Amino acid sequence: MNKKGVGLGLVLVGVIVLVLVVGGFFFFSSSNLSSQKADSVAVQCQNACDTNQKSGFCDVARITPDGKSGTCVNLAANSKYDVQTCSNVDCNEAIDQSCIIGLGGEWKTPISDGKCPDSGIKIGSTDSSPVEGQVCCFY
Repeated sequence: MNKKGVGLGLVLVGVIVLVLVVGGFFFFSSSNLSSQKADSVAVQCQNACDTNQKSGFCDVARITPDGKSGTCVNLAANSKYDVQTCSNVDCNEAIDQSCIIGLGGEWKTPISDGKCPDSGIKIGSTDSSPVEGQVCCFY
């Protein structure tokens, strides 16, 4: 019996099995990759809807598996992406830009140069200050 021939045969069989395993791994992982990306966009949009995230559903751009970009509300119009419409969120409703509730700011009397005291950031709001001359500040 030729021991070199048997050893070489075992090495050859081992290499063939290794190539098949590695090739199968890459084949199956790449074929599932596109469906995982499609699911992740649909899942992201569903999560934004379920948690009433208006900005997340209406304004945040998502990248689809085919490289397109769109918001959830836009992607819901194309059944190709499996994104569902959301009755919880109204994308046509204006976002609240009031100082305290909408923007999370505080009305403050500005310092001499018109800026917010205590290094606050002056932000514009749609409502009027309760005291004449105050500005909306974010801290």
